[in-house]
Amino acid sequence: MDGEFKRSQEGFYKADKELREKYKEFMGHDSSDLSVVELSRDELIEKYAKLLLFWSNEKPQYFDVSDYYITSKIQICDQGLIKACGRISHFNINEEVKDYLLNLIN
Repeated sequence: MDGEFKRSQEGFYKADKELREKYKEFMGHDSSDLSVVELSRDELIEKYAKLLLFWSNEKPQYFDVSDYYITSKIQICDQGLIKACGRISHFNINEEVKDYLLNLIN
């Protein structure tokens, strides 16, 4: 069981490290930066649209329960999506984020 836990931890740390690096590259700042920044409504819309894109694009499309790296990556991305969706609802910018994403696609 200890070996199983160790592989689970290693998979999580690998996925976490990779996603943090990609997040920094995509979003332009470190995900662990907790400094408070005041954003306009348009900046909030852009930020959360980009977050939805990031987490959706990074989430693996296949699932292998024996691959701890993949399952960890899925869990991290799901949490990112849940958090982003919660903030979008909190700021009441659902429609604006949807429109922003649709404009990116078209």
